[in-house]
Amino acid sequence: NAPLMVAAKALSVETVDSKVLDLARGDIVWHSVRDLITDVPGKAMQGINIVEFAGEDAVAQQALVDALTAQLETCLAQQQGGIIGYQVCNDLTGIEAIYAVRKKAVGLLGNAKGRRKPVPFTEDTAVPPEKLADYIMEFRALLDAHGLTYGMFGHVDCGVLHVRPALDLCDPQEEVTLRKISDQVVALTAKYGGLMWGEHGRGFRSEYGPAYFGDLFVELRRI
Repeated sequence: NAPLMVAAKALSVETVDSKVLDLARGDIVWHSVRDLITDVPGKAMQGINIVEFAGEDAVAQQALVDALTAQLETCLAQQQGGIIGYQVCNDLTGIEAIYAVRKKAVGLLGNAKGRRKPVPFTEDTAVPPEKLADYIMEFRALLDAHGLTYGMFGHVDCGVLHVRPALDLCDPQEEVTLRKISDQVVALTAKYGGLMWGEHGRGFRSEYGPAYFGDLFVELRRI
């Protein structure tokens, strides 16, 4: 649904997946949002998109909200796009509480039980928003093939996805797995016309610079 959200002219569109939501439900942070993020009876919530509208003209912003909710009602009536429901929040306290869940995603994943812990080596990819859905499905299949757990969250409006697969880096074999996945994600991101370092630009991922930029990389080093 990224194209739909981007076309709605929102200030920002954030997303969190079911893994992050399930961890949030077991955390104290959920008490502040349980009335704002409610389940649809009989349907599993596989993630949420947080679509924010803001501006100095309240009437114009409300018109944008109304236009999007009308589209969502159509999707619900026709059972399109995997949308199972939506809620509108207008008060600042509620908005900040919802964003608190999104901001706590890294901490929630880091507190998961077991020796495997989230590792930020594939957590900054970016692809065009209109390709994000297909990209995510292939990304999931890639990680599932390695039998890993992970959570996904990020900025839908600019196609940035944060993914931290859980690995035990005290296990030499899982170090090998990290390298293999890293190479695979670089190739996958390139397939969708994106790049590995979409926002933070840190880590050993920079070693992929020469392959990504080609001859331009020599000039970048010169600069």
